[in-house]
Amino acid sequence: MEKKNKCVEIKVVTWQKDSHGLFDYESKNINICTLMTRENASIIRTEQETVLAKSPSENSTDGQLLANVTSRDGRYVLEVNPSSNDKTIDPFLIVRSLKDKSGQQKGHGLSAGEILKVGRVEHTILEVNNGQNTDSINDDYYTTHIFDKSLENQSKTCRICLGEDFSTAEDNILINPCNCKGSCEYMHLSCLKDWIKSKIMVKECETTIIYFWKRLECEVCKEPLPKRINFNGKIINLVDIITPPAPYLMMENITNDRKVSKGVVIIKGSLGNTVQIGRGHKCDVRISDISVSRHHANITFQDSKFMIFDNHSKFGSLILRPEKHIEINNERKAIQVGRTVISFVQKMSACMELKKKDNRNSCQVPIENQQSPTAVGKNDDCTGFNRAKSLYFPPNAQLNESKDMDIEEGTNQIEEEL
Repeated sequence: MEKKNKCVEIKVVTWQKDSHGLFDYESKNINICTLMTRENASIIRTEQETVLAKSPSENSTDGQLLANVTSRDGRYVLEVNPSSNDKTIDPFLIVRSLKDKSGQQKGHGLSAGEILKVGRVEHTILEVNNGQNTDSINDDYYTTHIFDKSLENQSKTCRICLGEDFSTAEDNILINPCNCKGSCEYMHLSCLKDWIKSKIMVKECETTIIYFWKRLECEVCKEPLPKRINFNGKIINLVDIITPPAPYLMMENITNDRKVSKGVVIIKGSLGNTVQIGRGHKCDVRISDISVSRHHANITFQDSKFMIFDNHSKFGSLILRPEKHIEINNERKAIQVGRTVISFVQKMSACMELKKKDNRNSCQVPIENQQSPTAVGKNDDCTGFNRAKSLYFPPNAQLNESKDMDIEEGTNQIEEEL
């Protein structure tokens, strides 16, 4: 009886413009619909609308499966991006949707292994030190092949120094860290580290230490270079990163395909200091990308955690967590899946009547006395937009009126760059 009295309310907001997985939180050109279900269902997005289906096969002909709502041990669970390797529909937690009881943004505590996305730029959280404990990412170390002269009849040369000598000493071993073959296959470990060091630039200030390079990859075969190798069970870093005294947070700037490293940012933790992230000149972590607002987000160290707060940015601050299952409870949560924002909460269904539409093979049910799904365009009123705005902003918050970028001009420039 308890399960029958519960239902899941899902609000889906879709940006009508498909711009490479971004959602414009300032745009009025959006579609809004409200869905209700008591049963297991699939959230499917089509070109015209978003529907709930009893199974993915019912509406998957011309639609895209975004998530599944399932019941486990009397609890509802949202399974996002099921059995899909498409990174454009990864489930990102929306930082601005996390609020306290007063309706104010409470922020998100960053953990190792998460991916922070500001605009279209992604950073992997490598290590978090709160002054007492260190939380590091569970990274698979690269095992680079090491040349053993006893197994070869011909000598090998280092393609950097052209030397043929090598030994079992750590800095004098020959390795092949990429896919190159022939005369340019091997290089000394010490030569490779010196070459990488020449490509790195370091910028340090009171709150941050930034190591940045263009792309950490082989210039010949374009294969991404490993950040570390395994030599006789010992892990050797190819990029020497000097960490400051605890506490600190280390995150890595990665490409959109999450394969090539572009730099490392270390944020020093000190009470009272706020690190600004954005593309403005006054930001501590400056990201020169058109999808990043001038003052996009803030990171502060409080209660032994590095907390991130969104600054009402245009394309939002998002967190990709390792787990793909999100429990649905009485606290409303919101995630972004590509150009669609899904908010969900568990409610008691005794106060509302659910009507099933079996003739459409869907469990999409409108709420009694509520308006039907609304598509808000340029010539429509802003009722739907204001309802969507209330999901992501505190009641007294104001939209960013600093004119970071024109909506059409900014998104068109993103598409041209990509």
